[in-house]
Amino acid sequence: MFPLISATEIFCLNELGGRTNNEDFVSPRKGTASLSDKLFIVCDGVGGEKKGEVASQIACLSIQEYIKKQAPLNGREKGVIQNAVYHANEKLAAYVQTDADAKRMSTTLALVLLGEASVTAAWCGDTRIHHVRNGDILWKSKDHSLVSELVSQGELTEEEARRHPQRNIITRSLNALNYNNVVDYHEIKNFVTGDYLLLCTDGLLEQINDGLIGEILTNKNEKDKAKSFLSFCEGATRDNFSMYLIRGQVTEPSKRRRPVPFIVLTIVVCLVLLWLAFFFFRKS
Repeated sequence: MFPLISATEIFCLNELGGRTNNEDFVSPRKGTASLSDKLFIVCDGVGGEKKGEVASQIACLSIQEYIKKQAPLNGREKGVIQNAVYHANEKLAAYVQTDADAKRMSTTLALVLLGEASVTAAWCGDTRIHHVRNGDILWKSKDHSLVSELVSQGELTEEEARRHPQRNIITRSLNALNYNNVVDYHEIKNFVTGDYLLLCTDGLLEQINDGLIGEILTNKNEKDKAKSFLSFCEGATRDNFSMYLIRGQVTEPSKRRRPVPFIVLTIVVCLVLLWLAFFFFRKS
């Protein structure tokens, strides 16, 4: 039997920022997550296109709905997530049939699924996933964006990319047209108790870099990590900003008592009855 990964602390933001409309959407909805939840999703409707807030909500809720119906997954995590993405694309396409203005709507996706012995991460666009231990970022997803490609080519540093005027141009998204909507996957096999998973939209990263993430997560004076992130972003971030921050633990499953096979139990009962019959026969 495999160890089980579960949440011990959950923090969430889903904030308007400097916008008049919130195109971010998170699942579970802000304020509703519980420690029994295994699936966390953050989506960011693509700015500059109509109905971004609709796209993020449809994708988030349809993926959540599909995956929950497939439980238990039993090692099928990646395949089930991929099918959930197909399901979300179908939902987006169906919505377009009812609203022509939504034809070009699209959204990013960041998702983590806590499983047995590992965490499955999936993403599309520039909503990012981090795996953090003791303040160090062990892994983070690679954005599907123009500036990310320029960083990979050595033409920009990560700090320059954060301030680049074209930083909001993404190269992949979930969309009704099914265009360039490929999702990447990563399996976190080295997750240990106390590690954090941070899913966040690019709005959060306007004011917060990798070093600051480490500082916030190792600051023992402030237990409410959502409050810490909010303090850096509120009033300073032009975009909507959202996140799910999950601190996890790895526990060994309790040893279950094996049920006595029915045939063995039947034999035992028969022997007891024979002994009782013999005992009463002798007495009589």
